[in-house]
Amino acid sequence: MAIPQWLAFVIAGVVLLYGGYRMYLAVGGPSNEERAKARTGMLAMSRRTHGLVAIMLLIAGAALLASAFGWKPWGSTTTTVERPGPGSALPVR
Repeated sequence: MAIPQWLAFVIAGVVLLYGGYRMYLAVGGPSNEERAKARTGMLAMSRRTHGLVAIMLLIAGAALLASAFGWKPWGSTTTTVERPGPGSALPVR
């Protein structure tokens, strides 16, 4: 079963946006004093951890976007289709 191409683009876009937000938290987010006040949730993570998660999300989003455009990392590049003979039945191998 294949998912629609527009849905793959939407999911890839959401993953890329969230990865960009995590990169913002890693590079320019709240100061360390504000992080010390909120020791729960995402702000409890260090900047380095945010950066690592952001890089993984950006790679995953890029792979999703590439697969929506037709990239098949584990698929074969050539397809072999045997044309049936004069009858309507498929050939037996």
